[in-house]
Amino acid sequence: MTRTEFTFQHRRVCVYATADANAPTVYSIDYEENGEALLSECQKIGCQSFNLVTISALHWDEELSPWVAGQIVTKADHFTGEADTLLRVLTTEIIATVEQQMQWRPSLRVLAGYSMSGLFALYAMYNTNAFSAIVSASGSLWFPNVLSYAENHLPNPNVHRAYFSLGDRESKTKHRYLKTTEHNTQTIAQLLQSQGVETIFEMNEGNHFTAQTFRVAKGVCWVLR
Repeated sequence: MTRTEFTFQHRRVCVYATADANAPTVYSIDYEENGEALLSECQKIGCQSFNLVTISALHWDEELSPWVAGQIVTKADHFTGEADTLLRVLTTEIIATVEQQMQWRPSLRVLAGYSMSGLFALYAMYNTNAFSAIVSASGSLWFPNVLSYAENHLPNPNVHRAYFSLGDRESKTKHRYLKTTEHNTQTIAQLLQSQGVETIFEMNEGNHFTAQTFRVAKGVCWVLR
């Protein structure tokens, strides 16, 4: 496997390429670059081979929030609703450049994310036809109005599979928004299933910060199985 790195403004893009130009391609949006760790976890659980692209060094709250929201979790929150901009950069610049440079013709594309990038993966499935599957591991689906957004929009018909997971302690809180995470995630998963998207919702042991890379790997392996 070879490793190549690109930069798109402030964003760091790392490419892990197999010898198969037609292999599935996973685009994983990460808080910090962790491609080798993700590939290692996938290998441990017997995942099929795939090409991997990690996107990191983002303006996390700003670029991954689908719309403007206040200081919900901490006073440092800065949800400025720039997901549409990131989605445009991802689909028209990052994907185009990487796949042209690598001469890939992927059999399918997967968008994977954790926490806020798991929320972004869900949002993307309504707003682009670039992906055939999404992984939202411990996604921030507590975000205000996410459930109503899903209830009032249809996913892009190109998306055939969606994986959701949470830690079993993530919603055990009195926080107004965070306590809704499990209900929102389960409800959205059921809704997508009823709309024809093959969907699964899994619970893991632990809180939001437990085994993050492993949770993403489980989702990637499920959508590629």
